[in-house]
Order: sequence, then structure tokens, then C-alpha cells
Amino acid sequence: MKKRLLVALILSTNILRAQDYTWPTNASQWLTSTFGESRPRRFHAGMDVKTWNQVGYEIYAVRDGYLMRMRVSPLGYGRVLYVKLDTGETAVYAHLQKFSDRFQNIAEEEQERRGRYTIEKQFAAGVLPVKRGELLGYTGQSGIGVPHLHFELRNVRNQPVNPLRMGFKLADQTSPTILSIAVRPLTAGSMVNGDFRAQILPVNSHANGQYKIEPAIAVSGKVGLAVSAYDDAAGVNNRYSVYSLKFFVDDQLQFQAHYDELNFDLNHYVELDRDYALNRNGYGQFYKLYKEPANRLSFYSHLNSLGGALLCREDEAANAAVAKTASRLSGLPDERRDNGSGRAGSSAELAWGMHTFRIEVGDYFGNVSMVHGRLLAGPAYRLEPILLSSDDKALAIKQIVSAGPNRRAIRDVEVHVQQGGLSPAASARSLPGAALFQWKKVPVELQKIFDPNAEIDRIQLDDSTNAQLIVDTVGADLVRLVAIDANSLRSLPYFIPVSVYRGPALPLELKLRREHFATYLRLEIEATQPLIAPPQVMVSSRSATSGAGNTTLPNFLPVEPNLYIAQVPLENLNGTIIIEASAEALSGQRAVAMDSFLITAVPGRGTGSLVSTDRKMQMNFWSGSLHGPLYAWVETDTLAPVEAWSAVGGVSYRCYPKDVPLAEGATVAIRFAEALPAPHQLGVYAHDGEEWEFVDNRLDAAKHQVSARVYNLDDFAIFRDDQPPEIGRCEPLEGSRVRDDRPTIIVDVRDLMSGFESEESILLRLDGRKLIAEYDPERDVIFATPKQPLAAGRHEYSVRAIDRSGNVAEKSVSFIVP
Repeated sequence: MKKRLLVALILSTNILRAQDYTWPTNASQWLTSTFGESRPRRFHAGMDVKTWNQVGYEIYAVRDGYLMRMRVSPLGYGRVLYVKLDTGETAVYAHLQKFSDRFQNIAEEEQERRGRYTIEKQFAAGVLPVKRGELLGYTGQSGIGVPHLHFELRNVRNQPVNPLRMGFKLADQTSPTILSIAVRPLTAGSMVNGDFRAQILPVNSHANGQYKIEPAIAVSGKVGLAVSAYDDAAGVNNRYSVYSLKFFVDDQLQFQAHYDELNFDLNHYVELDRDYALNRNGYGQFYKLYKEPANRLSFYSHLNSLGGALLCREDEAANAAVAKTASRLSGLPDERRDNGSGRAGSSAELAWGMHTFRIEVGDYFGNVSMVHGRLLAGPAYRLEPILLSSDDKALAIKQIVSAGPNRRAIRDVEVHVQQGGLSPAASARSLPGAALFQWKKVPVELQKIFDPNAEIDRIQLDDSTNAQLIVDTVGADLVRLVAIDANSLRSLPYFIPVSVYRGPALPLELKLRREHFATYLRLEIEATQPLIAPPQVMVSSRSATSGAGNTTLPNFLPVEPNLYIAQVPLENLNGTIIIEASAEALSGQRAVAMDSFLITAVPGRGTGSLVSTDRKMQMNFWSGSLHGPLYAWVETDTLAPVEAWSAVGGVSYRCYPKDVPLAEGATVAIRFAEALPAPHQLGVYAHDGEEWEFVDNRLDAAKHQVSARVYNLDDFAIFRDDQPPEIGRCEPLEGSRVRDDRPTIIVDVRDLMSGFESEESILLRLDGRKLIAEYDPERDVIFATPKQPLAAGRHEYSVRAIDRSGNVAEKSVSFIVP
């Protein structure tokens, strides 16, 4: 009853609010973007109203108030009005074509007074009052973006709030679409589906917004989930951000988020709210269902003790304690679960075994989609089968024993055989880690469940009649065993050769691959032949400054007979890293592989520098640069020629990892030769994966270096911009006779390298007098219309453009007014 009364109260409050606020435009009541969507290093702070790719629709005051501020700029919001409402809130209308007449006249007078297009003007309370429903201006495409109305509502603290909270009713009965989920290992030692990589898992769609993931997802250590989803509405093709997220495990709420209000000062934390690494690596946008320790955003509630992340301990005693606690808390409502976080929620720790999970994704109007799945929690374990006999006809196994002091109760076993020779195919794999062996499942029956406490009859080990498992091996070369314990946990695969070596084989070679993650390395060793045992690998590091070093012997886990993976924490690595690997094949051949690289460790709230091996590039970090510790390295590479561009030094600096977000950024400084002429033409450029783009050109002539502030690690190089801007189409045309005595002057102007610092870099004059011209950087055009009619006769307009490197282009055109 209380719940129904609360819902009724909320609905009635929204209805009242909707009656108090007028929809801001007559363009439509459809949206193209919603509050909280992801933009580069920021959130979308309002809602975008669809204007059907047209300009000129009316915009209205949503409540009584007064105009407190106007701004006109070719960048960002373009023409924008800020209206202080009688509630103390601020309504923001951006990307306008023009203001209403009384505001437009004020803006133009201010432009003439200042002699420039870009202006900003503040107004005191009561100077320019507005009434609810009053015409304020017209929709456009000024600033950045296609035609639309960007509308914001800010609270009394000038922080954006979701405008839909004002009770606006939009036609939306469509549930969000869920595309996939991601499960990411968060710490060294954590695994998902038997690997140290994040796993992206597609969902199967069912009716009424219900989705499912099969099979169960195996997890161990500390892991976090994320979901890829979007919202939409019938009648338009736009995809929106979702409004709410909930994550449950065993029907207990672990994480909840609502995108209601944001803080401009915390905008860059969008790179922690979403999975930056997955997005940077081309997998799309994923909403994290856990809060990173460094994340200061306030969208979240009902967090478990790990902020929504999950932990599965490897120690059996700790697991027993977790299971006992879970049993005690089962059935209790969320508000009675004390998880030590100060908020209601469930325990972040998973007992070994099967768990259900549910993710709920909602829009603002209550449409919800759900994805259901299962988590199989528990650490991977090795097998030590006790063999009785093995030949090319049958394999007899006495016991399936788990390795280590804590023996597992094995309840089932899966057996596969491989035929076709002991050497894997020589063709390249399509993906790292993809299997080269083709396995065929063999139906077998386990004679009895292995009891970890039972004594093994050693006296009868040579008696095949006592075999617990017999495998038909006719025509087989290898047998793969995977055991399943009493908690449904699967073992690591165990490989048994059942035939003699068949030569000639491929010469034994080892391929050593490393993959960098935020806090650990994933190492992979692939051999051209099946190995007799896991490879022996030593990872050693030595600091270039202190000379101190350490050595790690990573534990390699089997994936295939010739493929092993391991994980190496980065926290103890700094300086020169050397990886030495050796292995022996079933054929008796041995091989070695080596790799070396440099790692620079920068503390999370400390300072540090990443320096290239040629000492000419340096990336400097300060105390606010990072969200957490960074383990970085840089590779120097020959710079590929760029058509018509002049490279300096002939090298590029590839800085890694590229998928770790920076908090406040870093400074990249690159030195150039002392005798290099015209250093003012130099700039730092970054490669975005497709082309080089100008970043900045802060010149320090004394140090012979040029620098730039950057917000992610990337490929950097110095280019010289000695090319003047390009001036293209000019209207009116040279020598033409115009029909209008106030002709609009339009000039296409662009710069291919360093670009323009502002619209002041492009000067448009008519008969020697400066025009207040509007520059559109997205369309590379500048235009202006004379305020007064032109006298009959010949007139001349000129354009002068200067780029950031000081290159100048000029052009003059004359025309005739009849």
C-alpha cells in the first residue's frame, strides 16, 4: 500500500511539474540525444531535440525568468542563451540560428562595439525579463553539430540535471536494446572463461525486452561486468543513452546507477563510468556495472563492498567462510545486508559454484530490458591423472586426481581425442589464442565419482581391470581430459599423448607474445609442436635509475598442447624487462624465445616521465595526471611519409598503453635539431588510427623543443607546417554583377595541417572595412552580410587567413552593384 502511494505521489508531482514547464521548441517532441551520453572526455549535459535537419524553428521560455547571459561563437554551443528561471534553475538553449529580435539586436550591437564575431554578455536580474512561452530565438546549427536544439536545465548550483525530470512527456514505449555484455578481470590472478582477457559475450534476444546469455561464464579472482546497450523510440532512428542500470547476483542488488545529475568539474570521469579500453579498441561503448575506486561521480547507489565488482577467492578456507555467510544472508532483504560500504547492498564475494545474474537496463519512462545469465565462480585447477596403461588402442586411467593440497571431488570428466598427427597446422591463426587442434568428443562413462579422501590402491595400479576410465584411442594421437568437480568447476585441460612421435614434423619454434593490460601482462607462448610440459619462463626487470631488479617465474596454464598463457603483475616491473622462455616438444626437440622492452612505472598520484630510447621525446606526468598507477612504454618507429607534409626527425613515438584513460592529461615534449630553421612552423601531431592531427605547438626555443598537452597515450611526431591555408570558392564571383545591394559574401577557407586558432585568424574585409563575419569550422566557410546597402558601382572584398604556424593566405575579389 505504501509503495502504491509513493508511486502515485511521484506521478502526480511529475504531472504538476510538466504543467509548470513549457516544451522548449515547436520543432518536434523527438530527441536525437539524451542526458548523460558519452562525448570525448565529457558527458552530454542536456537533451537534443530533433529539428529534422532544418533550421528556423521557434524556441520558447520554459518558465518565467530573465535572460542572464548570451554568447556567440563559431565553436561549441554556437549561439546560446542562458535564462534564469523563477525556480532558480537555468535553462540553456544552444546552436541557435539567431535570437529573437530584441536579443539579436543586443548581440549585434555588442559585436559591432567589440569589432569581433565572438561575444559574451551578462545581464542583471530584471533587465531582460521573459515570460513562459515567450519566443527567444530560432533553432540552427551554429557551433558544433548538425541542425538541432540542445536544451539544458541546470540547478541552483549551475550543475546540469536531466531535463526529463521536469515531467516532459514524450512518446516512448520502446524498451532499450541490449547488444552484449563484457566481463573483465580486474586484478592480477583473475580470469574469465579460462583467460586473462576481457570477454565480450553476445546476448540472445527474447520477447518483451528479455535477453539471455548461454553458457555459464566462468570467473575467478576479482571481475567486473559491463553492458553494451542503447535506447530508442518508435518513429525515429536515433540511438540514445540509457537512463538506469541495475545489476543483481542471486537476486541481490550489487550495483545501481541513474543518470539524473552531473558535475561539470567531474566531466572527465566519463572515461571511468564507461569502459574506455573496450571503446578505444573498437568494441563500442559499454556501461560499467561497477564503480572504479578513483571514480568520483555520484550516479551510483546500492553498491556492494567492491562498488559492484565481484570477488571469488582461490583459498578453499576463505571460500567456505564466504559460502557460510551467503547462506546466513540468503532471504534477507537488501536493506538488512551489511556489506561494510555504508550503503545497502549484497556481499561482493562469490562462493564457489553456480550463481545467477540479472542486468536491468531502463529508459527514463520506465521501459526496461533484462539480460539473464549464470556465473560459475571458482579458481581453475590442474589435474594429475593416475594412468594404468596407454597405447594406440586404449587408455586406462586409475584415478582423476586434482593437483595441489586441496583435492577436488571430481564428479564428471569430458574426454576429447585429436587425430591427424602431432604437429598442429602451419596456417596462421585468425585470432591470438585460436585453437589449431581439432578435437572430437568421445563418449565415456566414469566408473565412480572420485572421493578426495579415499586411499588409492597402489598395489593394483598395474591392473587395467581396476581402471576407473577407459578411452578408445584407435587412430588417436592425443587425448584431452577436462574434469568437473562437485561445484561444477572445470579443470584446466590435461593432454596425454597416445601414439609415438610421427616425424618429420615442423621444426620446433616458440612464438612469444605479450599483451599489456592496466595492471598486468598477459604472456602467450605458441609452439609449432605439442609440448611435453608447460614452458619454462623467467621474467626479470632492472631499474635504470636504482639498478635494483627482481625475477618472476610465471605459472603457465595450458590452452592447447602447443599453447600456454600466463599472467605477470606489473606492480613489480620497472626499467628493462627481459623475458626468456624455453620448452621441449613431444618429439624431444627444444627451443627458446626471448623478448625485451622498457617499462616506466608512474605512481597514481605522483610524478614521472616516459622517455624514448633516443632521449628526444618525453611525456611528463604531474600529481593529477592519472587515475591510478600507469605502466607505460614507448617505441620509436620510422615515420611513414605523409603526402605533401614535411616530417621532422623522420621518427614517430608510439606511446603505450593507449587504452588507459588519463585524468588531467600529460605533456608531450619533442626535441628538434638546434640548427633547424623556422621552428615556429613546428607542431606536435598525434595519429588517431587513420591520419595525423595537429595537437599543439608550444615552442621552447631555448630547449629546442615543441610540446603539447595530451589526454591519452598515442603515436606522436613533429611535422612542419609551411603550407598556407587554402582559399577556395568566393561569392560573389570576380567581376560579377550582383542583384542585391546587401550581398552575402561567402568564402571557403581551410587549413590542412595546424589549422586556425580562432575565427580571428580569418579576416574578411569589404572595401577595406572589417566585417563581423561568421566562421563555420565544420564546413570550412566564412560569411557575412553588410549591415547597410552598398552604393552602386565596384566594390572589393578581401580575405586573409593565418594558421597556427604563421602561414598566410590572401585573396581579393571585386564585384559590381548595378
